[in-house]
Amino acid sequence: VAWAQEELGTAEEHLCTTVTERVLAWLGEPSTADPGSPRIVVATLSGERHGLGARLVAAAAGLEGWHVTHLGVDLPARDIAGAARTLGAAAVAVSLVNADTLPGAGRALAELRQGLPAGTAILLGGGSAPRLDVGALPPGAEVVTGLADLRRALGRLA
Repeated sequence: VAWAQEELGTAEEHLCTTVTERVLAWLGEPSTADPGSPRIVVATLSGERHGLGARLVAAAAGLEGWHVTHLGVDLPARDIAGAARTLGAAAVAVSLVNADTLPGAGRALAELRQGLPAGTAILLGGGSAPRLDVGALPPGAEVVTGLADLRRALGRLA
């Protein structure tokens, strides 16, 4: 909020984001997941450079008992799918924040779906996710709005 109101500069905003991401990464480190727990891959699509939401999802999923692989930001859909396939992920979470990336999101999500096994869920969150055309989402993809919704989805998929 302070950055949007120009009370903080870009450097201060980046510093705050970095500190927050480090805390979230620390929270997600001590995996409490049982050996048989499902795995989730978390990332953002190409062009999306905002990763705080993805980091938050990774930490929340870890605290819910999932094995988490956080890939970071700005990844091609085929690479996210490849990692999820290799790891045997039950779900992929994609954070969509930047509205400028939405025009290409449909194609990228279709490519992601095509590269994943049929039963792999795709969870879409972030500030721009509710702007997606839900009817045009690939099979097995759903928009989650907030941490409570994420927890319900993870519980259902586990």
